[in-house]
Amino acid sequence: MKIFCVLNNYSGESDEIDWYLLPDSGILRHDNPMFVPEFDSEFRGYPSLIVKIDKLGKNVSAKFAGRYYSEAAPGVAVQASGLLKTLSGSGKPWTRAVVFDKCCFVGEFKPVEEWNSSGAFEIRYGSRSICWNQQQLKKGIDNVIEAVSRENIIKTGDLILVGLSPEYFVLERGKTVSAFVEGEERLQIRLK
Repeated sequence: MKIFCVLNNYSGESDEIDWYLLPDSGILRHDNPMFVPEFDSEFRGYPSLIVKIDKLGKNVSAKFAGRYYSEAAPGVAVQASGLLKTLSGSGKPWTRAVVFDKCCFVGEFKPVEEWNSSGAFEIRYGSRSICWNQQQLKKGIDNVIEAVSRENIIKTGDLILVGLSPEYFVLERGKTVSAFVEGEERLQIRLK
């Protein structure tokens, strides 16, 4: 199982997208606690829609990409922001700051037909609210699948975070991260 986190696809100026891969140990499913790690002083959560791949594919054309997924969920990619800045600033590989256990919150999957036309969801965190909206993607889901499958075989069960929001929240112990799709809660993670 692979988890693709797509960067540079939510608003912004560049048309290029990039991604990094997470291990399956990175997944933290709905209604589970996260024990905020201590290897950095600040961890940030970046919302994204997640699609689940239904079948094996390689070099999938955007025209046929809709056949490769049928469910989506709200999600959050967690990054160790201080470590990321340090590693990036010194020219070192930055994967340690974004690839660690339980760094990907995965909400409840529902058929894509049950999502509203904008593919939007709301993240609530304390008094803060972030709205993620599929219409703000530079490349739609089908184009993301085409790009990812050009270099990787996609397999049943793989997950793709199709565009990390530039808006984020800072994780604090004792708070709860929740995601709502049209008022229905589909993700809840308690931070400890």
